[in-house]
Amino acid sequence: MIKAAICCGGGFSSTTMAEHIKKGIETYGLSSELSIEFCPFLLASKKIDAYDIFIRCPHLARDVKKFNERYRIII
Repeated sequence: MIKAAICCGGGFSSTTMAEHIKKGIETYGLSSELSIEFCPFLLASKKIDAYDIFIRCPHLARDVKKFNERYRIII
């Protein structure tokens, strides 16, 4: 199963997006193949092993660069 997290600073938009995508996953019968949740960007480093994919909101571009430098993530 692929585990994905949508990250945002405040959480409102990414939480809504994650819920919308969850409905689509269920509608198309993909629940055994894909899961998606909201993860605050500030907690991403603590949950780095819990997800296969982190999807970030566009306004986090600068923060992601710093995050990658610190945790040596290859994108």
